[in-house]
Amino acid sequence: MRFFGIPLTRVDDLDTYFYGLVRSKTPRTIVTPNPEILLHAEQDQEFRSVLLLASDRLPDGIGLYLAEIMRESGLPRWLSIILMPYWGIRLLLGRRSIESKLGHRVQGSRLTEMLLNHAAREGWTVAILDRDASDWPEKLEAQHRAPAAIETKFPGVHIHYETVWTDPDWASVRQRLSDANATIVLSILGMKAQEEALLQLVPSVPNIRIAAGVGSSIDYHLGLETLAPMWVSRMGLEWLYRLIFSRRRRWNRIKRIMRAVFVFPWRALAWDDRDGWFSR
Repeated sequence: MRFFGIPLTRVDDLDTYFYGLVRSKTPRTIVTPNPEILLHAEQDQEFRSVLLLASDRLPDGIGLYLAEIMRESGLPRWLSIILMPYWGIRLLLGRRSIESKLGHRVQGSRLTEMLLNHAAREGWTVAILDRDASDWPEKLEAQHRAPAAIETKFPGVHIHYETVWTDPDWASVRQRLSDANATIVLSILGMKAQEEALLQLVPSVPNIRIAAGVGSSIDYHLGLETLAPMWVSRMGLEWLYRLIFSRRRRWNRIKRIMRAVFVFPWRALAWDDRDGWFSR
């Protein structure tokens, strides 16, 4: 799949992909584009360039597949949007065949869990790069207990939790990650900042083998968010599960869902990858 000139990495089998990832001899930078990230990158050339520099761009978001099957239909944009319920049902009922054709969706939460499990088996150190949460008591408390909580859940892994301000001293951050001998970096700084951080770290810290921007995935392991059951995730309905069961930022979630389901397909259908302009 390709949106706004940004090609996404095709994953035909997640286990096979992960096997190659952890045995790669070259450092890997992983981003997990969803509709929100791609809409931002379409408007922000600098962010778009950052995504293109990543070694792996894993599709994360059912809205990507919704837009792709709408685009493949060849119908006019306005008609495709009107037929949205049909596309949604088709995606829900035909998920396996669609993913077989387009490649599997890779959720940031699933990737995070796989990386932590592998690091635990290997005895690796995982560095978590997060924003300073001095103004958010609940998150600040979670950050303090994060290393012990994650090390208990994944016996064998070593956690180095690094918090940074908006404009961090990257030289100092690189030195601390080097001293901690971090093999994996999970950046959870938020959209754009977390992806930019990967490029600041991977070329300069030799011990880092995998660096991934995984959004709020760590929150599931700290009790700040509720992880959807596996069967819900496989159906691509984790967004609905979070909307129903998570009270935090519910209105913001609704806006994000609307952008993923309506705005993103509308923009994606209009984009012409050959010329880089919107059809009229």
